[in-house]
Amino acid sequence: MTAHLFPMTQSPGSSARTASPARILYCEGNVDGSVGGSYYSLLFLLEGLDKFRFHSLLILRRDTPLMPRFLRAANEVRIIERKPPVVLARDGSWVRAVPPVRLLVGLVQKAANVARFYASVVSLARLIHRERVQLVHLNNSVTSNHDWMMASMLAGVPCLTHERGLNDSYSSRARWCAPRLAAILCISQAVFDKLVA
Repeated sequence: MTAHLFPMTQSPGSSARTASPARILYCEGNVDGSVGGSYYSLLFLLEGLDKFRFHSLLILRRDTPLMPRFLRAANEVRIIERKPPVVLARDGSWVRAVPPVRLLVGLVQKAANVARFYASVVSLARLIHRERVQLVHLNNSVTSNHDWMMASMLAGVPCLTHERGLNDSYSSRARWCAPRLAAILCISQAVFDKLVA
């Protein structure tokens, strides 16, 4: 996991605060860099925050053209890159042509990715604890950001997520995490109806 730290920005008069603001970690989990509605939704939310009441730590998966605005809107912005999954045998490899070898390599590959996932969970939980985060706010879907969901649980910090999609199915990990979240914020009645169906 690679992290890039950007300098903290402060609102005018921040030194005059008399009470500690609530510390909220926001995460945009998009990994391909495309800027869509979720980015703007998060940006507008951050721009509307009262910095005397809320301290925002924004986590992005990669740089974005909106970075200048995010740096102004949030107290702190970090990029934590998600490592690609371990792939031991790509399409066309001789390994895939030999069933016993394919099975063995597949098991090793799956074990490596499970180990990487849970190592990420522990690392993110340490970050949540170290930054004294009081709420984790995930910006995407029940179907993603499961490492952050489980890290929040491990750190004992409430976590909520948006649900922006009309999903036909959910992974076992999503089904395990969803009931344990503090809230799921559906962006429309249609999304809510699909989620609970």
